[in-house]
Amino acid sequence: HMAGDVTKILVGSVALYVAPHGTALPDFGVHPLVIPTGWINPGYTDSGIELSYTPTVKDVNVDEEMAAVKKILSAEKASIKATLSQATLDNYNTAISAALLTVDAPTLTTVGIRTLKVGSGVLEEVMVIFVGTSPEGFWRCFYATRAIAVAAVASKWQRQSQVLVPLELDLLADSNLGPGMRLFHI
Repeated sequence: HMAGDVTKILVGSVALYVAPHGTALPDFGVHPLVIPTGWINPGYTDSGIELSYTPTVKDVNVDEEMAAVKKILSAEKASIKATLSQATLDNYNTAISAALLTVDAPTLTTVGIRTLKVGSGVLEEVMVIFVGTSPEGFWRCFYATRAIAVAAVASKWQRQSQVLVPLELDLLADSNLGPGMRLFHI
């Protein structure tokens, strides 16, 4: 029987970071955790960050038994969802995997124009980290080394509320990592 322990209840926000695939990971043995160069924090979120993991489990049946005698993992899916409160071009570029963000160099008479181009692009893989507090009072970090943005991005501009950018990252298996650790780490 496990006794209740209020110190094990997690409440609070986390910091989200996204980087191009192949960016260096932090040194997880250091406290406080230092996020290396190349990782971008998209700023405020609305309603937090959701981690979802869904296994597909298949029954193994034999003639001699009416019920399954074993179960095997036949597929798995993991994703991260967040709603970004800062409607920047950088955040739209993160939320739309096949987007292309360009920055024109400023001239004597113009500022550098930033343009987000979308349509028939190439899916760009990213890495993702989010960091919050652990029950022990240190940090708890989630990370995945391969992800693709897949959300239907719909933003609404209106007088009475903020413009939000939906972000959904489907995690991909990283075959460079060992079995049992290819989707994500906490």
